[in-house]
Amino acid sequence: MDSNSADPDSPALSKLQLRIGKLSLADQRSLHHWLGELIASHHATAALASITPRTGREVVDQRRLGRVTYQLELVRCGKPNCRCAVSGERPHGPYWYLYRWNGQKVVSEYVGKMLPDVVLDEELGV
Repeated sequence: MDSNSADPDSPALSKLQLRIGKLSLADQRSLHHWLGELIASHHATAALASITPRTGREVVDQRRLGRVTYQLELVRCGKPNCRCAVSGERPHGPYWYLYRWNGQKVVSEYVGKMLPDVVLDEELGV
């Protein structure tokens, strides 16, 4: 049994199930909503932890803020006549990309050469 599976015969789980059964319907719905968000958060965290650079990209820096990961990446464009296609030549960038979990998969968005001020403020605790 893996660490994410609960033992169905666990006394702690049985006690919890009894206590949940005594809650009002409104409280059970609130609990259901909260558990759904908690599980989604765990899925997002696991998915973002396993981000692998796309082909032709090199990660220079990475910053995590909540449920979003920012990566500074050097990019090879893939055009055969571009200078970045020559071995030993520097790729384009670096550019910042935002990675987030959309509920089904990790998606990326181009951010630009600079991180948004809100990200820098969050890092500094401003």
